[in-house]
Order: sequence, then structure tokens, then C-alpha cells
Amino acid sequence: MAKCSVFNRSRPPRVVYICGHRIKVKVVEKLVDGSTDLLGAYNGETKTIYLLKHPDWCSCLFHELIHAVIGITGVGEGLTLSKEESICIALENSLGPLFF
Repeated sequence: MAKCSVFNRSRPPRVVYICGHRIKVKVVEKLVDGSTDLLGAYNGETKTIYLLKHPDWCSCLFHELIHAVIGITGVGEGLTLSKEESICIALENSLGPLFF
């Protein structure tokens, strides 16, 4: 499979479109949720993905895009955060190699 243009670049894109929704992508120096350091995060209210400045941004972006799809489509309604994270990790690890 040919490399997807979103991942075939030296830096993350500033915007991606998922299911017709514009998702902003912001690279940050520090990303923390409570006392936990994060590599990435998706904010469904602002439709923004935050990525820690990191050389492996592709897999982090892919993981957060899965969170965005789950949120935008509504299939995550009723899922615990733990279950959603497990689904995202499973999809990232199984489908990610097709893209990068």
C-alpha cells in the first residue's frame, strides 16, 4: 500500500479532515493530564489533536485520529475511557503498519 500523504512528511499536518470535520493538529512542548505525561491527546469539544514534540509523531497522530473517529461517529458513547484506549491501541498496532 502506498504511503498516506498525511504521514509521508517530515512534520505533522496542521489540519486533517475526518468524516467531513476539520481537526486541528497542534504540536506542544509539554502535554500532561493530571499527573500523567502524554504523547498525544484529542479534545472532542474543540476538535483539536495535541501532539508532544516527538520524533515518532506518526504513530501518535494515528492513535489520536482513531480517538477522533470514535468521538465524531458516536460509536464511543457509553465506552469507558479505559475501553476506548484499549480499542485505539489495538487499531493503532494492527492497522498502523499499513500506513507507515
